[in-house]
Amino acid sequence: MKEQLTLSRIKRKLHKIPPERLEEVCDFIDFILTKETSRNDKKVEKLEGIWQELGFEAISDLDGNIREIRDEAEAAFLKRISRCGV
Repeated sequence: MKEQLTLSRIKRKLHKIPPERLEEVCDFIDFILTKETSRNDKKVEKLEGIWQELGFEAISDLDGNIREIRDEAEAAFLKRISRCGV
């Protein structure tokens, strides 16, 4: 009967491998892990820097301008709601 595959069984076998072949074993383990993680990982899109060099750097007070636009939009929205009688 074949011995059940366990981590301890693999470790025992690793101790028998000649030192000059350990790099090959390590490469194989890395290969297996790379395949496994690529199957399980979702693709992550990084958005860092997507607005770079699009002209926003020239706006001296970007946060202030955004706040101003939001305030104007809120005022316009409230004005429309008040006309609807809501």
